[in-house]
Amino acid sequence: MDTQREHREVVLHLVQSIVDVIGRRSSDVYAIVMVNNVLKKLEKSQQCLHYIKIQNPQHLETSDVLIVSSTMNTVSVSEIRDALQALLVELLFVIGKTAGHFFIKEIKENLDRDDDATLQKMGLDLDFMQLQQSVEKRQPTLQPMDTVTLLKSLFDALLGTLAEKTNKDTAISLLMKCFEKLSEDHPILKHISIHDIRYTQSEETFVITPGMNQVDHAIIRTSVEQFLRLLQKTLEEKEIFLFKEHVENHLKPDEITALEKLGISLKMFTIGHEMILRQVLRTLLEILSRASTQSYAMFAVNSFLRKIDTTYSFLKDIKIISPPQQNDAYDISIMTNLDEVSDGDTRKAIQRLLQELIDALGEDLGQQFIDQFKNALSKVYLDRIEEIGVNLHMLQLRQEFMPKHTIQMGSKTF
Repeated sequence: MDTQREHREVVLHLVQSIVDVIGRRSSDVYAIVMVNNVLKKLEKSQQCLHYIKIQNPQHLETSDVLIVSSTMNTVSVSEIRDALQALLVELLFVIGKTAGHFFIKEIKENLDRDDDATLQKMGLDLDFMQLQQSVEKRQPTLQPMDTVTLLKSLFDALLGTLAEKTNKDTAISLLMKCFEKLSEDHPILKHISIHDIRYTQSEETFVITPGMNQVDHAIIRTSVEQFLRLLQKTLEEKEIFLFKEHVENHLKPDEITALEKLGISLKMFTIGHEMILRQVLRTLLEILSRASTQSYAMFAVNSFLRKIDTTYSFLKDIKIISPPQQNDAYDISIMTNLDEVSDGDTRKAIQRLLQELIDALGEDLGQQFIDQFKNALSKVYLDRIEEIGVNLHMLQLRQEFMPKHTIQMGSKTF
C-alpha cells in the first residue's frame, strides 16, 4: 500500500472510530450530526477537512456514510496532522463532559495497529492526547464561571450520567418532566430548555437564557435544589440509582467547587440512612407477607420496631401503615431525619432488627430468612448496608448456635 493512500485510509478509519465512540454513548444520528457540525466549524482554518463527508444513513441508498476524498492523499502530512488534532480537541471541548475520561483512549482502541502507527509517524500521538485530557480534567481553571455556564455543566453532567444508567431518550424525558413539573412554582426553570441534538440543528442540549446570570443566587440555589430532589425521588421510584460520585465524574474540579460556592449540593444522590431503612423494612414486609398476610407482616414488623426503639430512639418515629387496598405497597411513615443518624447507630439498629426477627424464627427458618433477604434486597442496597457494617454472614453464623424454635404466622409456620 503506498503512503498517500495510507493517509487517506487512516483519516477515514480515525473519523469512523470517532463516530462509533460518540454513537455508543448516544446514537449514530447524534454522532453524525455532532462530528459534521465540528467539521464545518473547522473547515475554514483546516481546509483539508473539507475532503471528509459524513452523510445521514437515513437519506442514503448506499451504506457509504463516511467518505474521504482521494484528494486527501495530496495534502501534506503536517496539514493532515494539525487538522486531525484540531478535530479531536474541538470535539473534546464540545462534548468533553459527556465524553468521559477515556474518550481518546476508546478512539485509539477502535483503530488497528497499522492506523495508530501511521498516526504516530504523522506526529499525532493519541496516547499523549489521552494523558493531556486526563491532566486537564484534574486541573481547575482560574477563570470565574458565570451562572449560565455552570448550570449547563451541571445539567449536561446529569444527562450524561442518566444516559449511562438508562439511554439518551429516557434521560432526556426524565429531565424534561422534572422541569415541567416545577416550572410553575419555580419560574426561573422556564428559562432552561432541552433540545435533543440528535434530531435538531441545535449544537447544545441545554439552552439557558443569558438573563440567568442576573438572577439572585439564593433563588437559583432553591430552584435547582428542588429540581435535584424531585429528580432523585423520581429515579428512586423507578429504581434507578444515580450517585453523587457518578455525576461528579462528568464535572471538572472547578465546576464542582463553583457549585459548592453557589450552595448547590449533590449529596441527595447518595443512598442515605432513610432510603436504606425504608428498603430494609419494605423487604422484610414483602418476605413476611409471602409467608402469611400483609396485615400480619405489618403487625410483626411494627412489633419488632417497638421492641427495640427504647435502645434506638430514632426508630420511635417509624411506623408501618396499612395500605389502602390489599396488595398495595406499604406506607412507611418516617417522621424524623434519619440521614442525621450516624452510620454506627444505623448499622446497630438494622442488625438488631434482623437479629430479633431471625431469633424469633428459629435456626432453620432463620437461615432461610437471611438467604431470602439477600435475594430480595436490591444489590445496590445490599452493598450499602454492608458498607456501613451490617454483616449478614455473621448473623447466619450466630444463628447456628441459637436454640431451635419457630414462630407461627397466620396459618403457616415460617
